[in-house]
Amino acid sequence: MKEHGPIEDLFRAVKAGKAGRVRKMIEAGADIHATDEHGASLLHYAACGMPEMVRLLCEQGAEFHVRDARGYAPLHVAFLRKDVAIVRLLTGMGADAHAPIPGMRSPVEEARAAGDTDMLEALGVQAAFVG
Repeated sequence: MKEHGPIEDLFRAVKAGKAGRVRKMIEAGADIHATDEHGASLLHYAACGMPEMVRLLCEQGAEFHVRDARGYAPLHVAFLRKDVAIVRLLTGMGADAHAPIPGMRSPVEEARAAGDTDMLEALGVQAAFVG
């Protein structure tokens, strides 16, 4: 983001975790579906450790199936960061836990292979099916 404008301001507010400002900007017409020069959405940034921002963006209509230029969805970002809370939020809102991560298997398959029962639970998989 080289220029300074409304979209860049929105990305900065998301990165800074300023939920109130983000809400006001979206309510004023800021593009919740904006992406950066790498195709990453606001939700991709929020998936990097900001569960309340993830919740806000999803409640405001952010698309959680969008993929960046490398093919990663916000759920993939949270999964690879091992952020169980955000994984739980995104899958609870309908994110596809069975969509393959670029160059890997799906989050469910990866968590199952690792025996990560906490992550499997966050992904909506019954612990009885682990193993």
